[in-house]
Amino acid sequence: MAGKWYAYGVTAADYTVVAGTPADDGTAPVLFKPGGALTGWNQETAGTQQQLALDADGSTLVSSVTSSTGADGRLPGSVLTLYAQVPSMWIDGNGGAGPRIFMLSREAADLAAAALLLAGNNLDAVTSLNDLTANVQLVVLYDTGLGAYPLRPASAGGRCVLWKGPVAPPFGGGYAVDNLDDWDERAA
Repeated sequence: MAGKWYAYGVTAADYTVVAGTPADDGTAPVLFKPGGALTGWNQETAGTQQQLALDADGSTLVSSVTSSTGADGRLPGSVLTLYAQVPSMWIDGNGGAGPRIFMLSREAADLAAAALLLAGNNLDAVTSLNDLTANVQLVVLYDTGLGAYPLRPASAGGRCVLWKGPVAPPFGGGYAVDNLDDWDERAA
C-alpha cells in the first residue's frame, strides 16, 4: 500500500491494561491484559478505524493486533510492533467499547524535530546545508513537505545531488540530472 507506515509499540508505555477490583477507598489497581485485541481510531470517540499493518511496507494489513500473551517470551500485555499510516491515533483494547488511549508513533520525536528544524531554524538549516555543499562532494536537497524540491544549485556543478523526500524529484529543467543524481525515498 502506498504511503509512509509509522511504527508503534514496543516502548515502556505500550501495554494493554484493565482496571482491577476496586478497593474499599474506591481506587482500582491497573492490571496488564494479555491477549488484548487492539484497534486504531482517528478520534477518541466515534471516528474512523485506522488500517493497521504488521510490517513497515504495509504488505500485511490487519484490522487489529493482539497484545502479547507471554507465550512469545515478552511481558504479558505488551504491545508488539505494529504500523499505521498516521503518526498518532487512538487505541482501543476493549473490543471497540473504549475507552481509547492516545498513542504516538515511535517516530514522533523525529517528526517533531524535523518540524522544528523547518519551522524555527530555517536559517540555521540553510547555513548548514551551504557549509556542507562547500566542503563535501555530495549535495543534499530536501522536499520541504509541500511536494516541491528546490532547483538544483549551480554550485553543485558536476557533483552528485542526493534528493531526499517522499516522491522522486523531476529530472531536467534545473532539477535532477539523470545518471548523476540519486533519490532517497525515506522521509527527509
